[in-house]
Amino acid sequence: MSMQFDPQADTMEILRSIGAVYSLNEEERKTKSWCRLTSMRLSPFYINIGGKMDRSPAIMDLLAQRMADKVKAQNIPCDLTVGVEKGSIRLSSHVGLRLGVDSIYLEKEIAGAKAAETELIFGRHSVQAGEKDVIITEDLITKGTTIQKIINALGKYDVNIRAIVLPLNRSGKTELAGIPIISLVDIEPYDLSEEEFRAQFPEASISEKPKDNWEELMSSLS
Repeated sequence: MSMQFDPQADTMEILRSIGAVYSLNEEERKTKSWCRLTSMRLSPFYINIGGKMDRSPAIMDLLAQRMADKVKAQNIPCDLTVGVEKGSIRLSSHVGLRLGVDSIYLEKEIAGAKAAETELIFGRHSVQAGEKDVIITEDLITKGTTIQKIINALGKYDVNIRAIVLPLNRSGKTELAGIPIISLVDIEPYDLSEEEFRAQFPEASISEKPKDNWEELMSSLS
């Protein structure tokens, strides 16, 4: 069954309409499940953008068009978009299509490892001659660890990284390593260390892998 959404709605409304947003209110935070982020911190708010957006080419293309429009509106030059397996391969490709440029992606140096546990490398792809202006495309940014690894990998090439473009920015930053962050939605970051979480919410539980337990998490909301 295809996902139903209003193409005129704003990005967050679309994500909510397709069941991609898990958000605990103040009362629910006391007893329900918080989500483990890739940073290992805990949050009462989680967006399963990949798991939901990846199922709908229409939604992915709509968000990609909005991302490309922001790039064009700021007159940012682009010869190439760069994503990462698995999270942003398709999104980067859609943005590249909307900008009229090629798209490549980086791979994990250790296959199957978590992004935080391995470097990112160019495997089957590389930057070609003439591709000077590069845009990094990701699905979201929290701490910026993955994006910093992309920047490091691109350092071997004589390129200008013009922007980091993504649907969701929950980092609280407007730039990383001097590169502007362009997002469709900016979310105020709120997450806790495990020690902070245990002290403040002793009756709440933790979902270690929110994407794997997504339907259960969503069904727990009032």
